[in-house]
Order: sequence, then C-alpha cells, then structure tokens
Amino acid sequence: MINKFWPIFLGLLLTVSLGFAKEIIILKTKAGEFTIDPETLVISVVPTDDKAAISLTQKGQIFDQIKDLTFDNKIAQWFYPHLKMHVKVTTDEQGLKFCFKTDKEQIFRWPIAGSTPQAQALVLPDGEGLYIPNHDSFWRKEFKKYPNLSLSIPFWGIAYSDEVYISYIWGDQDVDTDTQVYEKQGQIYLLNEHHFLKRSHFPDYTLLIHFTGDTPISPALDYRNLLMNENKFFSLKKKILENANVNKLLGAIHIWIWGDGKSLTMLDELEQLGIKHALINYDASPVQDSVNIEKEFIYKAEGMGYLIGPYDSFDNAQNPKTSDSITSTWPNRLWPEACIRNANGSLLTGFANRGCYLSSEALRLRESKEKNIANQIEKMLSKGDNALFLDCDAAYPLYDDYSKYHPMTRKQDLSNRLERMRFICNTQKLVLGSETGLAWANSAIAYNNGAFLAFPESFWPALRDKKHFGGKWPSTVPKVLFQSYNVPNELIYTSYNPVYRLPLYEAVFHDSVVTTDRWELNELKIPAIRKTKALLQNLYNVPPVWVLDLKTLKKNKKYFVDYYDFFSPLHQMAGLEALTTFDWLTEDHLVQQTQLGNRLILTANFSNRSYEDIRPNCIRAEWKEDGSTTLFCPNNK
Repeated sequence: MINKFWPIFLGLLLTVSLGFAKEIIILKTKAGEFTIDPETLVISVVPTDDKAAISLTQKGQIFDQIKDLTFDNKIAQWFYPHLKMHVKVTTDEQGLKFCFKTDKEQIFRWPIAGSTPQAQALVLPDGEGLYIPNHDSFWRKEFKKYPNLSLSIPFWGIAYSDEVYISYIWGDQDVDTDTQVYEKQGQIYLLNEHHFLKRSHFPDYTLLIHFTGDTPISPALDYRNLLMNENKFFSLKKKILENANVNKLLGAIHIWIWGDGKSLTMLDELEQLGIKHALINYDASPVQDSVNIEKEFIYKAEGMGYLIGPYDSFDNAQNPKTSDSITSTWPNRLWPEACIRNANGSLLTGFANRGCYLSSEALRLRESKEKNIANQIEKMLSKGDNALFLDCDAAYPLYDDYSKYHPMTRKQDLSNRLERMRFICNTQKLVLGSETGLAWANSAIAYNNGAFLAFPESFWPALRDKKHFGGKWPSTVPKVLFQSYNVPNELIYTSYNPVYRLPLYEAVFHDSVVTTDRWELNELKIPAIRKTKALLQNLYNVPPVWVLDLKTLKKNKKYFVDYYDFFSPLHQMAGLEALTTFDWLTEDHLVQQTQLGNRLILTANFSNRSYEDIRPNCIRAEWKEDGSTTLFCPNNK
C-alpha cells in the first residue's frame, strides 16, 4: 500500500518544498562573495582575504514577496509588488550598489547594521567624526536622548572584527534619507529611513555597501575616492586657480572682531604681534556709540595680506519696522510674502523666534526682477571686502515650503542654496564661508564654521541656556561669544573627548574646505577643554577661531601668539595636502597621529604621561623631508 502511493507522496513533498523554498542571491566581487536574501535584504559576505564571514545587514522585516527575480553573479533585479518597488543590485570592486525605485509614498527602513556580535563600533561623520564602541554605556544613554543623527557627509561605517571597516553610502544630494541609532540587548546599531515622497517626485534611493580598509578613517577615504571618481571633489588648489585670494586661507587664523576690535588699533596690535595670515569676519550691523567697520579698516586689513568679510544670511526675514539685524531687513515686501509656509499655511517662525525662515525658492523666483540677493551682496560688500561669511546656507536644516506662490521641496532648497553660493564665489570672486559645510557644498565654499564640532546634537541645548552660556547682548561684547562657560560633562564627552573623536571630515575635505569650530565655541569660551581642543585642532591641521576685542587680545596675547606661531607655518605648508592617515598609538586612544600628504606627521598626547619626547597635553609636528620637529604645549595661564 505504501509503495503504491510513494510516488504521489514524493511529488507532493517536492511541490511543498519548492513552494516554500527561499530564493538566495549570490554575487561575486573582488572584495568577496555576497549572499543576499531579497525578502529581508539580509546580506552576508565571505571576504576574499580569508577572514571570517560577516553579517553586513540584519533582518528588520520581510519587505514583500518577490516577483520577477533575475540574477547572475554580477547583477540581480526583482520587484516588490505590494511596495510597487523595483530593486536592482550591481557589483563594483569594493562591494554592492543597491537602487530602489517606486512611485508609491512610503518610508523604507533599510539598511539595519551593527547589531551582530562581529560589529565592534560605529563610525559616524556626525560633525567632524566619531568612533563609538557599540556597548559604550555613556553613548547608549546619549542616543536614547538624541537618536537622530546630523551627518555632515552621507555615509556611516561599522567596524567589524579583524579590523574590517564597512561603509554604507547614499547619494550626495539625497535629502530624504535619515539615520537613527537604536539599541538591542545593550548594543547600539544603525538604521536608515528613506522617505519616498510624491512632492519630491520619488527620486531613487541608492546605497553602496563597501569594504573600505583597516583603519578607522577608511570609510571617509572611500567616500573621498568616490567623489573624486565622479568629479565631485573640488580642491583648494582648483579654488585658488579660480580666485587667488583663496590662497590667503593657508596659515590664516580665524578672527571675529567686536566692539573696539573694529578699530584700526586692532590691526596695529595684530601687526606688532607678527600676525601675517588671518581671516577677519565681523557683524556689519551698525552699533550706536561704538566702533563700526569703515573702509579704512578694510583697506588696511587687505594691505596686510588678510582676508576680511562681513557676516550675512539669506535665512531670515523680519518686519522692517522691528527688525533687529540688517541681514533680516529686506525690501519688496519679502516679509511676509517670501516667508516659508508650513503645511497648514502658517509662517515658519525663524531661528530664536525671530521673524520667519526665508524661502530660497521665493528669492530665486523674484531675483531676475527684484535683484534682492545681488543688491544685498552689493550692500554688504560696499566697503571693498574680499571675503564673505554666509550663515546657514551650507547647513541643516533644509526646508519644504508649502506656499502656493513659491512651493519648494528640500531638494530644491539645496539646489537654490548651491546656485547662490556659486554666484557669490564664482561671479563675485569672494572667498566664501558658510556654517557647517555639509558635503554637498564643497564645490562652493572655501571655509566653514562648525564642521570641527562633533555631535552638535548636545551643543544646541547648551546654546539655549542663555543664563550660563550667554545671550546676544551687549552688542559690543555679546556674552554668547565672550562669557566663559562652565561646560557640562555631556558636551565634553560627546564633542571633545579624544577617545571618541575621528577626523572623518578632514579625511574627506582637508584639502577642499578649511574647517573650524563654531564661533560660539571659540578658543576662550570653555576653559575646561582649552588644551584638549587646541591639540585636536592642530592634530587635524585646522585653524583656531578667536573672538576678540582689544581687551581680550591684550589679556590673552601670549597664548594667541604661541598658538599662531605653531599652527600657521604648518598650515601654510600642509593646508593643500590630504589627511591620509590616522592612528591610535596607545590602547587607550590617548596618543593619536595623523599624516598630511607625504609631508607632515602630527602626534598629539592627550594623556597625563609622556610619550616618547612628547610631554602630556602636547603635540609634535615632524616634517618628513628632513625629520625636523616642533613641539606645542597649549597653555593659557
């Protein structure tokens, strides 16, 4: 009886097995053999260098059933019918490229990475850069408060066992992808959320998964190579060829002047101190009963070889009758006609509850007739400046505008900002700086203010604490810039602890955009971190930011000159070099080393013990050409 029905039973068993069989894709690259489950997008790889297999992405959900699957060992394609999404995977020498296409509004949560035992740490370009062990108790608490990251460059990395670093990279102008940090069983990991939106016209979501190297800055170097291969990297050398004044950034310390710092006496003081390379920025708003910048100051500063330029912003508009700044006072009824509108039609209130956020699309649409931007620039530069600091344009956030007269997506906002920044640097031939310096702005700006700050999420609450951090008054010496700040440990650990920091932004952009810290976090603002901050800045070969009036300069004269004498010659010679290597020389990560091109090695000792000939809290510069060295031990007593 059994023999009689055995063929039927086998046939049913085979049918059921085939019905539940899981389609698995295998793609081969020089980096390794990748296995992909298309239902869940779980990916593993067996590296070609005989290292252990790695789980690159983890299961979050079954996305959909699989239709129209085709693949060979180099390419795979399929369709998610319920998501109405086409998926294509291709290979390159370092890994995989995913492309997702759909015309259905949805939030697509992928990839999930870093939650396996093999994952050791997160590599995050959140500001300058962070290396975060994924069981670190401090950061687990911190990410519960601030799970949403503000990445200055569109990638993140995971450090796996055996010093394997994998990068996860998306489009350089992808404004619809956000990254969050989650925790599972005491381990933090990363997740991207991509928003497919009708009003954004459903741009593709592309993501690269790359083997990058065996050092913590390898993911950044991989991103830099990607930009260069796509002709999207704009070097300082190229910018100097287009505007010779950009060369004056080399070796320049960055100074914001206030009060009597705007007098010719300040320039006399700087000259007597031997300061030959400087960028001076200033607030151009006229101040009654105080010193204001005049043409004579501009001409003298430029004659000394300095860059000088005012602060400007196209981000804010206020009622002209009550406006508190010349940069927020616009003609042609831009207030309130050009204000960004929320989805409910209300005005989007401006920063610090001042006026409204000004729509870049409204400005663009009106420019050919009204010349609001061109006239604003002409007004701000009427005294002959050779530089300009344009706040906000190269920074988060980007905006949606729901106005029926000037509707705008975040992608359009980005394009508008790039267009006007390029107008300033290319047409007006100004040395342009902007806030933060997000990666997509590297073609337009020559310097930034703020990219050096790591994990800015913890900075904003400190800035809002006006009692302790300081406010904008008095206008001649605003406390927000001049008042010493007794910083909470949270800000020290997240933003300035050398154990956690990485020079990721510099590994990508050191020879493209000159980076500094925020002016609110200038060299004298936080006494508790003054030495550490100076070591980090010099290790990355980035300029200090000083906020000065005459009294402040005279009080801190020795430290000001000592800092300049160490930094300026190094940056003059190495400012056009790429930051090529970064190493921890001790297990506690408190002795660190960078190299710039094939010229300069910088070694910083953040510990309380000597390392070789480097005393505690000192940094050594060594020129590879002749082996000569210089030591700097920051001290401001």
